[in-house]
Amino acid sequence: MSPSTRWTLNLALVLAFAVSAVAQEADLTGLLINGDFELAEDEVGDKASHWTSDAGSIKVSDQNPYHGERCAVIEHPREDVSTWVSHETVPLEPDQLYVFSVSYRNPTGARLVCQLTYYQNQEGKAARLQRWGRAFRGLRIAGDDQWHRVQRILKVYPGTNFIRVSFAVRGEPCEAYVDDFHLAPLKAARPGEITNLALLGEARSWDPNSGQIVLQKPPHPPTSSYYAWWDGLYAPSSVNDGDDRTYWVSTAPSSDPPKDIGIQWPEPVRVSTVIVKYPHRDVCPDVRDVRLEHWSDGAWREVALTGLALDADLDRGVYLYEVFPQEVTRLRLYFSSFARERVSVQELEVYAEPLEVAAAEVVKNFEYAYPTSPGPSAEQRPYLLMWYQPKRGRSSAEPWLREYSTGLDQDGNAVPVERTRQHLRRRLQMERDAGVDGIMLNLGFNPLSAEIVRQQMEQDYSDTGISGVEHLKLARELGMVRSMPMLYLVAIRNDTWARVGDAAKTVELDSGRKWIDWRDDASWGVVLETVRELAHAAAEAGCPGVALDIEAYIVGMDVYIAENYQGVDAAELLEVVEGRGREMAEAINAQIPDAEIIWLAGYKSDDYTLHNALFRGLTSVGGGGLQIATEGVYTTPDPERIKSLYDDTWQFGLAHAGDQDYWRGKCGVAHGSWPSWPGAGRCLTPDQVRIQLSAFADQEPGPKYMWWYTGSSLPCEDPEWAGYRAAYAGH
Repeated sequence: MSPSTRWTLNLALVLAFAVSAVAQEADLTGLLINGDFELAEDEVGDKASHWTSDAGSIKVSDQNPYHGERCAVIEHPREDVSTWVSHETVPLEPDQLYVFSVSYRNPTGARLVCQLTYYQNQEGKAARLQRWGRAFRGLRIAGDDQWHRVQRILKVYPGTNFIRVSFAVRGEPCEAYVDDFHLAPLKAARPGEITNLALLGEARSWDPNSGQIVLQKPPHPPTSSYYAWWDGLYAPSSVNDGDDRTYWVSTAPSSDPPKDIGIQWPEPVRVSTVIVKYPHRDVCPDVRDVRLEHWSDGAWREVALTGLALDADLDRGVYLYEVFPQEVTRLRLYFSSFARERVSVQELEVYAEPLEVAAAEVVKNFEYAYPTSPGPSAEQRPYLLMWYQPKRGRSSAEPWLREYSTGLDQDGNAVPVERTRQHLRRRLQMERDAGVDGIMLNLGFNPLSAEIVRQQMEQDYSDTGISGVEHLKLARELGMVRSMPMLYLVAIRNDTWARVGDAAKTVELDSGRKWIDWRDDASWGVVLETVRELAHAAAEAGCPGVALDIEAYIVGMDVYIAENYQGVDAAELLEVVEGRGREMAEAINAQIPDAEIIWLAGYKSDDYTLHNALFRGLTSVGGGGLQIATEGVYTTPDPERIKSLYDDTWQFGLAHAGDQDYWRGKCGVAHGSWPSWPGAGRCLTPDQVRIQLSAFADQEPGPKYMWWYTGSSLPCEDPEWAGYRAAYAGH
């Protein structure tokens, strides 16, 4: 059967060149040994296969292969697990581009995931600048029992020396077929293998108003390649370099349109499809503000389109243009206007093959403008807390922020701690300028170890080389005096149970998972000592309290339902846990007199009986107040919805508080906001931020805090964020 050329937009990948390898004469110029399954090593027999499987199996098959006489069949036996197959680890040349292709035939009711894992060495030590990635979107893989082929260009970063390719089948039990895995250096790819023709051309601008971005001098002396990488970060060549870390930006002679960026080739190329990737879907330009043009008879002319669609499922924005097939030597995007304060393009891809594009709504981008409504002043609104973690951030293309996030320069070498301190101050100052009153320093999943918390807070927070206490002290020095450390309470690290060993007894839940036996003093002591160490570090940094994220990652919601603990009397457990809440509040107050507690993601339901008992104990001791931090109005500016959730949460707190007078006098509700979170759908404009802030401030009783999850994704120096900074700072 010939391979199908039917594709969906959400793959954002296209038909690749079919391989001509057959039997023992297979073309093995690529790195994946027996990726075409034509060799005897993958027969059942004495020779070990290059492929391994876990829950199911992988076998050689002659049933309708993609090409040649054989392919592989993955037997997927169960709907409740994924069947993974993996190729043995193969070496790579760092700082190179590679082409990766694979063919698959997937039955209806199943879906595929292809995962690439990167290593420093063959023993499996993770690479430092890149860990793993998905070669394509598994949820969008076609399930029509036809052959399809996908291709991706991979950028190998410094320090990455090995790669493992894995392939998973999920969904209903089935047999899925794969064939012709191919991985090779781009420069050594087989003739016709490269389908993205932009990689074969030169990227440039033609309009005189499209000068390269003017950057400030890097904030520290260069490493061996730092200046070169910095200067090239936003260059035209960024749109066809296969590197998602880079993108083209033009701010010279000004940021004003018009602007253009495109590709030119020495010889004509046939074009049927053009894919344009923007750094984020929320900053795609309006389709009316950009034209696709080609050079013809000495002038730029608009390309005749047969279709246009937007892929809004990816974190980044992707426009796909269906082009009336034609040959061109130059192709460009011409931006006549744009809502942002500058335009940028991550990748521009050009293909000779047409695609069948699934219908998709091309949404309009809202304007990133300064707010026009007054909104509450900084004095009138609640204190703004920001969930903070150095290894998170959407603006990873900023070199200094990348260094701070990874602890590595662009050569993969460790960044000196003093330079990390400079980056830390720079980032915290920007967040203070955005109106942030305090950071919630995220220590991650609970290690159930006071020693590990102590190590982070006193020596090396999140592998930055800077202690958590120093992070908090610097934030407070810059004016974010409400800063405090944050720990997940019941979400534990994967290695916890093995490390804790006999120190903590556990009880099995109905789900089959386990949690500590709340009734056992020694077991509870492991939790209590961890929280006590958290409070001790907060006191050392001068913080007003601690934040506890109580979301039940890994363990699941059963951990908060007394009736779901096997072999345990629920009434007894509820009484014990209420006492544990009192002990925890007393331990925190002993370290920080009148301590505040931020109770992130508080569950407002009578069904979560154990959570409510713990909450009752925490609010029966007194202190500086407990604030329930909500998640229900992240991206809404609707005042009625905000008021409804606020009232419901406040009444829940009153009904379940151990001391209702304490709840009325010092406790309350802190609404959360996600104005820019990539996975939250449509974000908030600066004006909507102002409306949301006003609604938060107008609630009765007046809230003391609000919180911002998106802070760790703030593109710190991106000009379009000036409006958001103004909105939060009350300017």
